[in-house]
Amino acid sequence: MISTFFSIGIGIGLSIERGTTMSKEKVRENRLRRMAERQGMKLHKIKRHDPLALDYGTCYLVDIRSNAIIFPASYSETGIGATVDEIEKFLTKR
Repeated sequence: MISTFFSIGIGIGLSIERGTTMSKEKVRENRLRRMAERQGMKLHKIKRHDPLALDYGTCYLVDIRSNAIIFPASYSETGIGATVDEIEKFLTKR
């Protein structure tokens, strides 16, 4: 009985920790979306569910007016987007 409560407590603790990490990342993405919008771009996140896929968790920026991909420049050739860190560097450098 005690071991059941112990394992439930550990499970709850791990899910809370994971949720905190996920929410911090979502807050960061939303901040980058607003930065991109103020600069005339839109941030698109690639919705891949397979963590082993090359483009899993990557993003790209599109110009709102021309609907052309701005960053990364090689996205149209490779199909692989940029990491959130690369997007942030690009947006803050401009």
